[in-house]
Amino acid sequence: MSDTPVLDLEENPPKTRHQWAVLLFVVPISMAILLAPLYAGMITTSAPPFNGLLWIPAIYVAIAIHEIGHLFAGKLVGMDPGGISVGGFRFFKSGERWVFRFDGQWIGGFAKPLLTRGDFRRAPQAWMVAGGPIASLVFLAACSIAVVEFGGGTWDWIGTLFWGATISLASLIPYSGGGLKSDASLLWQLLKHPGESRRWIALLALQTEETKGALPREWDSELMKEALSVEESQPHFTYAQLWAFYRSADQRDTPAALRHLENALVSASRSGNKRLRAACFLEAAAATAHERNNAGGARIWLERSRKLHKPQSTAGVEAEIAMAEGRYEDAIRHWGGARDFIVKRRLDSGLARFAKERIAERESECRAAISRAETAGSFARLEDYAGAALPKQARPFPWLTIAAIAIAGIAILAVLALR
Repeated sequence: MSDTPVLDLEENPPKTRHQWAVLLFVVPISMAILLAPLYAGMITTSAPPFNGLLWIPAIYVAIAIHEIGHLFAGKLVGMDPGGISVGGFRFFKSGERWVFRFDGQWIGGFAKPLLTRGDFRRAPQAWMVAGGPIASLVFLAACSIAVVEFGGGTWDWIGTLFWGATISLASLIPYSGGGLKSDASLLWQLLKHPGESRRWIALLALQTEETKGALPREWDSELMKEALSVEESQPHFTYAQLWAFYRSADQRDTPAALRHLENALVSASRSGNKRLRAACFLEAAAATAHERNNAGGARIWLERSRKLHKPQSTAGVEAEIAMAEGRYEDAIRHWGGARDFIVKRRLDSGLARFAKERIAERESECRAAISRAETAGSFARLEDYAGAALPKQARPFPWLTIAAIAIAGIAILAVLALR
C-alpha cells in the first residue's frame, strides 16, 4: 500500500463524523431563532410584526452589521480589513486589488482581517472576534427601542429588522464543526487555550501573506511550522494541511505535498463541510493526473467533487487529465481557460500568482511534447522515404572494359611469344 492510500484510491475517504452535540443542541436552537418570527405572533400579540417579503434583506443587513463589527474591532486593534462576505456577496482583497463577486451562497458570512506580521498576542484577536457579537447585540438593542418607539414601521420593516437581528445570536452558541468555529467558541479558545490560539493565529498570519500576494514558497517557514502543529481534532487542521500542500508543491517537494494532501483529504472527509471536501477532492483530481499520470483516477476525484458542490472552474483539472492522456493540444486549450478564469476575476493573491506560474509552465511542456511528436514524425517519414524501393535502371553492357581486358591479354601473349 502506498503512503497516500486515499489519494491513490486504494482506500475510500473516511465517512463524515456527525457531531451529535451540534445536531441535538445547536441545530434546534438555530432553527428556533430562524423560525421565531413565524410562531412568536401565535404566542403573544405584543411580538414585533414581521413581513416575510423583507425577511431575506433583513437577514443580510444583520449579517453585514455583524461582519463589519469584526472588521471595525480589528481595525481598532491594528488589523487592516481584507474582505467581507454577506450571503453570496463577497468583497475581498486579492494581492493589490479589491475584487467583488457573487458565488451563490445565500446565507452566512465572514470577515477577513489582515494580521500584523509577528503579532501573536491573543488580546487583539479576542477583541476582533468579539466585535461581531457586540455589533449584533447593539443592533438588536437599537431595533428593540425602535419597535417600542415607532412600532413596526411601514410594511413592518422595523419589526422585520428586529427579527433579522436575532439571527446573529447564533454566533453566541459555542460550537465547532465543518472546519469552522463559532465566535463564542473562538473567544473561549483565545481566553483559555493559549497553545491552540497561537496555532490559529499562525494560520491567520499565513492567510494574510497569501492575500497580499506572497507565493507559497515565500510564506514564513516558522508560521507554517506553527500552523502544522495543530491537532487533527481541531476544525482548522484541514486548512493547515492544504496550506502546507500548496507550499510543498511550490517548493517542488512532491512527496511532502502529496502527504499533506492525503491528510487534508482524510480530515475534510470527516468534516461536514461539503465545500471544503469538494475543494480537496478537486486538488486530488489534479494531483492524480499530474503526479500519478492516472487520468482514470483523476476523473473519479473530479466526479466526487462535482457531486458535493459544483466547481467554479474545472479547466485546470481537465488540462491535467488531457496531458496524462497525451492530448496536448486539448490541454493547451484547457490551460487557456484556466488562465482566463483567473484574469476575468482579477485574482492576484499568492495562490492566484502560483496558479498562473504553473499554467505557463505546463503550457510550455505541452508545446514541447507537440514539437517532439512533430519532429519524430518527420524523422519517421524520412526513414520511410529512404527505405522505399527505388526503380531499377538498366545497366549498359561493359564493352570498353571487355575490350581493354582483351587488348591487355593479347599484349601479354605477344611478349611471351617474342621470348
